[in-house]
Amino acid sequence: MRESPEIPATYESSGARDEILNYVLRSGAQAPSFYNCQPWLFRVTDEQAIDVILDKQADSSFYNWNDNLSTMACGAVIENMRIALEGRGLAHTIETFPEGEDSSVLARITLGQSTQMHEIGAIHSLESAIWRRHTNTLDFNSDPLTDAQKKRLFDSLESASGIKLYLLEKESEKHKAFLAASCAEQVRFARKDLHRHLHSLIRWTEVDAETDKTGLTLPSMGACGIGETFFRITRTWPVMKVMNLFGAYKSQASRACMGLLHCSAVGLLSVKQGGKTGLLEAGRQMQRLWLTTTALGLDLQPHTSLTLFNWAWHSGGAGLYTPWEQRILRKAFQLYCEAFPEITDNASESGIFLFRVGQGPAVRGYTLRKDVSQLMLKASV
Repeated sequence: MRESPEIPATYESSGARDEILNYVLRSGAQAPSFYNCQPWLFRVTDEQAIDVILDKQADSSFYNWNDNLSTMACGAVIENMRIALEGRGLAHTIETFPEGEDSSVLARITLGQSTQMHEIGAIHSLESAIWRRHTNTLDFNSDPLTDAQKKRLFDSLESASGIKLYLLEKESEKHKAFLAASCAEQVRFARKDLHRHLHSLIRWTEVDAETDKTGLTLPSMGACGIGETFFRITRTWPVMKVMNLFGAYKSQASRACMGLLHCSAVGLLSVKQGGKTGLLEAGRQMQRLWLTTTALGLDLQPHTSLTLFNWAWHSGGAGLYTPWEQRILRKAFQLYCEAFPEITDNASESGIFLFRVGQGPAVRGYTLRKDVSQLMLKASV
């Protein structure tokens, strides 16, 4: 598990103020991001405000079409900070895009005074979950969610956010989601650029992981046995290209999505408001949902390729795919709409975060995070 800090209790002295500021920044940095690329930077503009800044250099991959994924990840950062501030009883305001949507400054969080005293150890359940949240790629049991658990998940989303949650619980419904996701995943395993991007972010040794503190380790990916052997054999694209001639892209796509058949429910978050504002809010609500899942003692695994490819396609990026990929994705999108009839080409909402939820075994490894000192930018003069 990632190192969990001592939780600051009060905000009365300048020393405590610095301690809490560092704690809030570290909390923000625990947010999830695609392949753990951590596309965020921070700037303390004065003693009262924190800027959350999009680091466009962190992910220039095809996945991150128009910085969509990175914007969502920064939304998760903002939500972590908000929860940490609430847990410490600090008044605050959050202004999104304070310098306009074209700016890399996605949010400015202005801190106020302490509104409530906290005893050490009195930690909000979501605040504690910030340090325990992780991705679990192992098989979950298929025990149904209780009514109380489902209510907590739905209630975690703020009604004014424009974000909706759909849950598929029947085996036939989960199978439809599996067919759609595994179909889209074929593109991921068949594309040279996506293959190279993934393998560039795998940290093959503990030393590499500790030195870099970004990317994925094989244990954090749940890769063991045959799975670990496959990743090591196909490290180079020429090997993967040859294996694809024998259908590896299909078998691996199916294997990558098999978990959708082994879970309590398959979920989808949708967003109504488009553009960066909608994506930033989607990231915030995604994180709140994920932390609620963690607080409930449940596990979660994102399945991102289907929604990412669909979002890019319908945002003007259809031409980025080859004719063969377009045929595969049209089939995947048709299956996607069958699994989630509310999400269609003409609907006013778009699916943005596909995941599975349930109770799984303990994971073998966790992704790491950069030190806050590596993420700080100097304040503008």
